[in-house]
Amino acid sequence: LGYIGYSSRHVTFVLEDGALNIRGDIYGRTIPLESIAIEDAQQIDLDRRSPYYPKWRTNGAGLPGYRAGWFKLNNGEKALLFVTQNENVLYLPTDDNYAVMASVAEPEEFLRSLRATIER
Repeated sequence: LGYIGYSSRHVTFVLEDGALNIRGDIYGRTIPLESIAIEDAQQIDLDRRSPYYPKWRTNGAGLPGYRAGWFKLNNGEKALLFVTQNENVLYLPTDDNYAVMASVAEPEEFLRSLRATIER
């Protein structure tokens, strides 16, 4: 439980070597940029009526102020979450039948950087 609390504030998202590297959490992974469906990526706000709201936790942590791991969304989609707040969540669908949803400090800037990196 202590590790989950620590990791909730120390997850990093880094664009390097043709991949999105998610570090600092047991659910971290490396996602090749070519598997991200960048045309459908967006900044979203989560509320209970949103199709992107995490409805069921299938393998993860759901603590006040932090949701991490695998969830089913209201729309039935599978998603890997790293969410600390419901506002300004970055939604990144992949070609691997899941989406990544993350709270990042500057989601618009991160999305711009991600698009520019993929388009190179």
